[in-house]
Amino acid sequence: MDCCCCGGVTWDTTGHVASLDHSSQLIYGGFSSSSSIFSLQHLQSLNLANTFYFSQIPSGFHELGNVTYLINYFNYRIGIPTLKLESPNLRMLIQNLKDLRELHLNGLDILAQRKEWCQALSSSVPDLQVLSMS
Repeated sequence: MDCCCCGGVTWDTTGHVASLDHSSQLIYGGFSSSSSIFSLQHLQSLNLANTFYFSQIPSGFHELGNVTYLINYFNYRIGIPTLKLESPNLRMLIQNLKDLRELHLNGLDILAQRKEWCQALSSSVPDLQVLSMS
């Protein structure tokens, strides 16, 4: 898969962005669902660890149908408030990520009842192998 890597971006052999590591790149105001990140149709790995401080999680993740690895971690140690993710937003976040194998939502306050998010995960990402929600 790897052909070239520079500044957190890895391209595949055809020149498409295959991996994006945006970890610790603070985004205070968030970014919109029309952001160019959601047009990366060949993206397979997306790391947004320690990224969305004081902002909402963008709604465009459902556009990333080829992502098999998504990590999002929020750091409690420096006093950042917990982000909240409600059931409809959880479903919207993962609805088209059919090939998702790993999902790391550490530090998120998921407001949905367990049954609701379990149903959302099992119906939207049937091949999920790793789920981390500590």
